Amino acid sequence: MGAVQSFVLPAMAGISFSVIAVAYRLGQSRRIAPLDLLGICGAVGAGIFAMLFARTGVSLGAVPLPVWLWGILGGLGQYAAVKMLAGALRLGPLSPLWCMVSLGFVPTLVYSAMFLGEAMRPLQYAAIGASVLCVMAAAAKPDDPAAAAGRRQDRFAWLLYPLLLVAILLTNSVVPIGQRALNAQSAGLAEAGPAHGHLLLCLCYLMLMLCAIVDALITRRPRGTLANLAMLGLLTSVGSVCGLAILNTCASSAIVFAVQGIVQIVVVALISVLAFGERTSASWYGTIVLGILAVTLANWDAVAGGITSVVAQQAAG
Repeated sequence: MGAVQSFVLPAMAGISFSVIAVAYRLGQSRRIAPLDLLGICGAVGAGIFAMLFARTGVSLGAVPLPVWLWGILGGLGQYAAVKMLAGALRLGPLSPLWCMVSLGFVPTLVYSAMFLGEAMRPLQYAAIGASVLCVMAAAAKPDDPAAAAGRRQDRFAWLLYPLLLVAILLTNSVVPIGQRALNAQSAGLAEAGPAHGHLLLCLCYLMLMLCAIVDALITRRPRGTLANLAMLGLLTSVGSVCGLAILNTCASSAIVFAVQGIVQIVVVALISVLAFGERTSASWYGTIVLGILAVTLANWDAVAGGITSVVAQQAAG
């Protein structure tokens, strides 16, 4: 791969996914929950990936059961992750929380080793260790005095934030785990492989939309204005769909996901501090650095190889 596919396009995908985090934070001050935004995003994404699936010419009857199951599970996992993310946003800053969203490869590595027979390299074990430290650093956030005072009556309240971080990490990884499992199953199927991927994402978006609608009917929570909901919902949709579309144009490789993951961690951290006034601390810096380190270690061979290849191409050109 050249520099564009190895670095530029994955970086653009990372920036696109960062837009989702920005929309979440903007919605927080406008009484709009992340799930409300992803409900709109689910409708847009389901429509787009349904059209992409239709263009492959593969009939729904030819789609194996695992695709349907992973699609439904992926949507439910995203729903659970977004519900917990809304709670975590009330307890802590955005940047460390978004690191958890970017570390979905950790459960995927474990799943691949346990169920797909993929051997983990030593640096990938180190990446898992860095991810554990990243969660610990994120959980060590300094409390807002007023918020802390309001929680002192519950002696177990200090456990809530780290438990939410771990739960978000696990539930947010259902989609990449499903993609990895289906890629292993669809290996060698030139037509069915891409079709299965499009349908998987269509089902995930559709389930997320349905869960958002049911949740809205049950909770009847207060919401902001329709104009703000539409604007931020569109922003979330653009970030999510564009990010996935850009990744689909890149070759599926470790360096692509490494660059995308690092960029979204850094971009969200910078925006949170510069635009939203997020306070930095030792635990904040530790979370960001450990998150970047975990992504880099998990994909080190591809990152080093990609950098070497690009440098060699530039020297030859």
